[in-house]
Amino acid sequence: MKAVSFEIQIPTNCTVSESNFRPHENGNWCLSCQKTVVDFTGMSDADIIRFFQDIPLDAQLCGTWRKDQLNKSF
Repeated sequence: MKAVSFEIQIPTNCTVSESNFRPHENGNWCLSCQKTVVDFTGMSDADIIRFFQDIPLDAQLCGTWRKDQLNKSF
């Protein structure tokens, strides 16, 4: 298992409507940005760390987050 150290920062909120999402592996597929959108809101810190340990570093992702999950180090 690779070590992970990161901080989640969202400089600009996405304004794409969820009606542009289609079911996809690990979440939804955004027809607008052509990326997988993962719902992190129900995940614990440990779940988020595990998620990022298990995906390729170059994965093209977007996500939905709770405010308390942002701007802190994992």
